[in-house]
Amino acid sequence: MSLNCTRVLFPLLLAAFASNAAVIQTYSTQPAFAIVTTGVTNFDFGSTALGSYGTSAGLTVAGVNIVGYYDASYSLLVATYVESPHFSWGVPVLKGSNTLNSFIQINLAAATAVSLHLATYWEGNPVQITLSSGETYTVNTPATGGLGLATFWGFTSDTPQSFVRIATIGGAGSPVLVDFGIGTASTPDPPADTPEAMTMLMMGGGLLALSGLKKIRFGNNASAA
Repeated sequence: MSLNCTRVLFPLLLAAFASNAAVIQTYSTQPAFAIVTTGVTNFDFGSTALGSYGTSAGLTVAGVNIVGYYDASYSLLVATYVESPHFSWGVPVLKGSNTLNSFIQINLAAATAVSLHLATYWEGNPVQITLSSGETYTVNTPATGGLGLATFWGFTSDTPQSFVRIATIGGAGSPVLVDFGIGTASTPDPPADTPEAMTMLMMGGGLLALSGLKKIRFGNNASAA
């Protein structure tokens, strides 16, 4: 294969594989998230019995399963956390563990839009969000925990996500989930004439075939001379 053909073919192949990756958009305000989503159902823990749900079955809220992983075990707690002056939610929230390799996992039925209200216990620590497609995001949380004091974070995806994981970074504090929403990303207008992955692969294969024919013809001409 000639050097010039390689320079053309390699980017096409990379673009073909990259086109299969999830396209994620994140949002830090609820109004911005609402504009690009439809059918969002919001969930909280107001009607959930207080106590521990630290088992492999976790907690199921209106059909949505949530599991708290704690190293090789499980840890998940629903509590009101009224601990002045640090916490004053006064409503049930969901708390995970504060150890390394622990996280809260929300299991989804192929959702393309999810919103979260997040905090930490102790307060003010960042959390890491991991999606089932592999993307990770760092989200800062408020310095004070309380009713109405939580960080909003949401995302839309062109690829359905099967879970969202929430963890503190380095085991600094415990992740707190105040409430969450699940819905569907609004379908944007398709881009004009964007080549599909298979089209680009076919173009690459065509270039490779042309390069081979060129080499054969050049060899035949050289032999005839």
